Amino acid sequence: MNQRIANMLHFINAETDRKIAEIREKGEESAKVLHGQIIHTDMLRVRKVVEEKQALAHQDKQVAISRLVSDARMKYQDAQHGMFLQLRDLCQSRLTAFLTALNYEAFIQAALSEAILAVGLNQALIQFTAKDAPRLSPRFDGKTIQAGDISCSVKVDSKPIPPGAIGGFVLKSVDGKVTVDCTLAERLEQALKALEPQILTKMFPAKTQLWDN
Repeated sequence: MNQRIANMLHFINAETDRKIAEIREKGEESAKVLHGQIIHTDMLRVRKVVEEKQALAHQDKQVAISRLVSDARMKYQDAQHGMFLQLRDLCQSRLTAFLTALNYEAFIQAALSEAILAVGLNQALIQFTAKDAPRLSPRFDGKTIQAGDISCSVKVDSKPIPPGAIGGFVLKSVDGKVTVDCTLAERLEQALKALEPQILTKMFPAKTQLWDN
């Protein structure tokens, strides 16, 4: 009887130890899984924080680069504007000097001969700007201009050409069917078209790439 009880106690103890070991093993497995989940969650959280910081750093870098490029463009535009102002002032001063020089009348004389020869007029009206008329009208009004084999009687039109013409003259046939624009504005416009490639190359050098970004 005692032996049977001892065997039962031994069996109970063995089963108890087995159950305890099984429970401990499952607990350890659950702990490992939970630990892995916690680590994975923490890694995802850390990765998200790192990616957000990297995105902010990249954004700040892009803003800084954009600001630098914008500043460089502004400086380049300011330099171009300065070049334009210098060129404008130089042209204006030289044009003013030309209009007040003695050879201006010689230029008008030569240009008038060329215009008469080009259209073959024997009688013509000539218009000056209001600024040039007092100076040039006495020299050309009622005069006969010899241009090659053509003699042209010239009369000054009392109506001045617009001040935007700067200087020069407009030659017309008496019937108004033929008009020759020899104003300085027109001549400068033609010269500008011819010099435009050189001006653009000077003011917008091909090696400058700021505008392509």
